[in-house]
Amino acid sequence: MNGEKVLVVEDEQHLAELAGIKLANAGYRVLTAADGAEALAKIKNSKPDLILLDLTLPVKDGFEVCYELRRDVETRDLPVILLLSKGQDPEQVRSMGLRVDDFLVKPFTPRDVLAKVNTLMARARYLKEANPLTGWPGRQLVYNQVARLLEEKRQFDLLFIDLDDFRIYNQVYGFAKGNEVIKIVAHTIRNAVADLAELDYYLGHAGGDDFLVLLPPQTGEKVGRTIVERFDAGIREMYTPEDRERGGIVAQNRQGINKQWPIMTISVALVSNEHREFHDPLELDTVGTELLRYAKSMPGSNYVWDRRRA
Repeated sequence: MNGEKVLVVEDEQHLAELAGIKLANAGYRVLTAADGAEALAKIKNSKPDLILLDLTLPVKDGFEVCYELRRDVETRDLPVILLLSKGQDPEQVRSMGLRVDDFLVKPFTPRDVLAKVNTLMARARYLKEANPLTGWPGRQLVYNQVARLLEEKRQFDLLFIDLDDFRIYNQVYGFAKGNEVIKIVAHTIRNAVADLAELDYYLGHAGGDDFLVLLPPQTGEKVGRTIVERFDAGIREMYTPEDRERGGIVAQNRQGINKQWPIMTISVALVSNEHREFHDPLELDTVGTELLRYAKSMPGSNYVWDRRRA
């Protein structure tokens, strides 16, 4: 387990010990907290890799702890297994808008605890191997979440994001400057999403200058338009004064002829299942690719959306 840390937040001591002993025997480093305030302090100071979080806690309950975690950029992706009492409904918890990775209903067995922790930790290890520039997972993880939402018959918005003329910028300015642009795009996306009150979203870096954002329903338009606006407001600073003055880059095309390419722009396409039925993430991928192609056919940065209804 490479010394991965699990924080068990449970005010019933025998349950905390039950989970802690099983996890420690499996190789995890176990921390404990008996109330929500203590849990938040330990999360800040000890930076656990996963949290077992009781819903009913003194001082601050599990909802409050989870809300604070999801609002903080440093902890928003921290895996959380919520511990529920018998009779508490996981779907009711999900409906409150807080993203929880899994649930355990009391009374649970030590084997149940270890199985769920192992599953989430395996996913967390995969995420740590994500794109080195952004630290975001790739396309497949986002599509796994899309598949889950489709199976649960839940609505969502999915943004496809791509830069225009990024290849020319890389060619002329070099890959180091191109990487800076990619980081700027990621920062722009994250800040646009952070403006939302909703917390249940996933950010994906599909590679190069391709990004994905999975959002709650009816939020994609606001985020998409914000990304376009903020990208356009800042991208010119990544060019030399001469290129800014002329409005783009002059370089040879593949035929060896000098040509001017404009300042980079961004294309954002929204696909939603709110008014159209999808059965597979690849169906959304096909529609998103078509929309991006359409957006790129128009000058400047563009936000487009799927108008078809079924």
